[in-house]
Amino acid sequence: MIAEEFCQGRPLVIDIFMKGGRSKLTCIHDVEFSATSFAIKRLRSPAQLPLAVRDRLEATAERLCLALGVTDGPADFDVILGTDGRERVIEANPRVGGDGITKLIAAAYGVDNVRALISLALGEPFDVHLKPTRTAHAAVEVISSPLNVDGELIRWEGVAEARAVPGITDLDLQAQPGDSVRPHSQSAHKIGLLVAAASSAEDASASLEKASALIGPIIRPIKGAK
Repeated sequence: MIAEEFCQGRPLVIDIFMKGGRSKLTCIHDVEFSATSFAIKRLRSPAQLPLAVRDRLEATAERLCLALGVTDGPADFDVILGTDGRERVIEANPRVGGDGITKLIAAAYGVDNVRALISLALGEPFDVHLKPTRTAHAAVEVISSPLNVDGELIRWEGVAEARAVPGITDLDLQAQPGDSVRPHSQSAHKIGLLVAAASSAEDASASLEKASALIGPIIRPIKGAK
């Protein structure tokens, strides 16, 4: 048995890219989980936080990177901002973020942290890919099976309509007709990503909501699946 402290508060994700032991880019996102699991359903960036809180979270991420030996490169931290105002780090990953976070950061800030990581690995200058070229609000939604049993993807509906919604910057379908799909009990079971960006958090969320209502995977339960 593994027992962990229950941390109550606001879930956040901190993505940081270090250069020379200091943050070159720090992005903090709000997190919304699936209704049936702790798999991420939606992320919004930037999280609306007081500047002092944001600065403190960035400093915490920097210290963690140095403790992990990450002086150059990316890291991704899951954090709970407690009701007492203190942050508690519940997961640390020395890599770029998953669940569409690279697309989210690109939509919000116009940076490419994947290209930055590749440049770093090749020994090339990488910080040029981390300079923000815009300041927007962005949101990403994980598309998953609506079933609680294994199924087979029959077709996608509403793809063209969802892509045509103003503010939608990316629609990435990761499953094709005939593929087996599983309930969204973990990140690896997602079947697509939907990304929106706008000048305000409200407009980005509205675009995502509209597109999300249009697109739908048609999935047939697999006989005998549990």
